[in-house]
Amino acid sequence: MNENQNLPPNVQGEQKYIIARSPKSMGIGLMLTLLFGPIGLLYATISGGIIMIAVDCVFALIGLFTFGFSLFITIPTVNLICMAWAYVKINKYNAELLSGKLNTYD
Repeated sequence: MNENQNLPPNVQGEQKYIIARSPKSMGIGLMLTLLFGPIGLLYATISGGIIMIAVDCVFALIGLFTFGFSLFITIPTVNLICMAWAYVKINKYNAELLSGKLNTYD
């Protein structure tokens, strides 16, 4: 009979790693999106930042055709959308981190 047969799985030679993650700061996320718009959104969510950068580029092209007048509406709108998106994503990330869903690596 093997002496390791009655031991729990993590003692039988498998190594268990602990990865520590820190929560994201809501203040930093909102400040980055306020100052930098879609680029600041990359702090909260990479995919959301890329999507909003593409939307911002489309609005910039529209701004060329309206001689920049539409940018007075689109830039604040994009920044507000980015701030709301960052708020939701940072809350979701921190909640998942506290519940332990982000710490499972199988």
